[in-house]
Amino acid sequence: MKYFDEMFKDEDNVSFESSSKIRPIFVQWHNCLVKISVNTQEIADKLQLLYSAMIVKNGQSPHPSNHSVNYSLFYETGKYIITRAGKFAYSFDDLINAIPWFDWMVMTDIVDHNRHLAAVHAGALVKGDKSVVIAGSSGSGKSTLTMMMCLNGWKFVTD
Repeated sequence: MKYFDEMFKDEDNVSFESSSKIRPIFVQWHNCLVKISVNTQEIADKLQLLYSAMIVKNGQSPHPSNHSVNYSLFYETGKYIITRAGKFAYSFDDLINAIPWFDWMVMTDIVDHNRHLAAVHAGALVKGDKSVVIAGSSGSGKSTLTMMMCLNGWKFVTD
């Protein structure tokens, strides 16, 4: 995929030791399956919460996948490192800044391989059997409202 390849440095192949105790996280949306490797439980917990509506166990989904990609988000020597297909993408000093960029990369990959679906600039939440999508232009307060709803019992799906 040319779009992502231009973002990565070809010479920067990155590897890390994933803890054998922490299983990869598999996320699927329609025909795109994403394998996410991590090396700390903190990262695994946050990503499982973020992608809870899209997780498939052991990468075995009832839906066929015609595109798969490997990502990693790991902590090493004081930095959170993001890779795609084993190539360095970004580095952050803290997880709070790494997660949104990581999510942007994963969701861009998913949208690029599901062009038959419409992408909406929005946040989504669920509570019991109810769901809500908060759509709007950048800077209109979607993320702030999403956060406030999470603080009031709603479950975060995406932002």
